[in-house]
Amino acid sequence: MGEINKLYQEIIGKCKFIPKPDEWFIEGIEVVCPDKCNYFDYENGDKFNSGWGLFEGYTYETFEGFDGELPRLDSETSSFEEFFIYDEFGNEISELTLKKYYKLIKK
Repeated sequence: MGEINKLYQEIIGKCKFIPKPDEWFIEGIEVVCPDKCNYFDYENGDKFNSGWGLFEGYTYETFEGFDGELPRLDSETSSFEEFFIYDEFGNEISELTLKKYYKLIKK
């Protein structure tokens, strides 16, 4: 694992993921990454939302034969672009690169 990727992964591992409107998971309700894994190798200049991973959260989506109650708990592999990503300090960092992120937290 490259040093740049390692830095991104450390930050992402502490982030909250909040679904955007019109995505699989319910808008505004935090989802979790149960295996704490990001399946993306970041390179210099990538935005934090370039990644993807397995998420668990609530959805109103159904499937053929479903007769349970909604919303329901579900797991789905999703692009980070489907979420607002908040760092451990509450900053929304989805569109930031690592370089821009470090400038933000130095302020």
